[in-house]
Amino acid sequence: VERLLAYESVRMLDRDVRGPEFLSQLIVFRSLARDFLVRSEEIIPADKGTAALACLRNDFRQAVQLAENVLRIKLKKLGEAIVG
Repeated sequence: VERLLAYESVRMLDRDVRGPEFLSQLIVFRSLARDFLVRSEEIIPADKGTAALACLRNDFRQAVQLAENVLRIKLKKLGEAIVG
């Protein structure tokens, strides 16, 4: 299920489609990326990994941070629209 949601989210982003489910998919995609980071560090600790793995983890951390910022902005706009 998680892979399907991630695939659909990426497909929507590639096609620049922003349907009503986009926000929930963004939340799921961010959660999957964060879980990847945690699990990868459980399997291979940072001090035992390669430089390439450290680079990949850094990229994912930045992507998760960016997604959190985007989500925060979207939720703020949604709240403002509801309150009016």
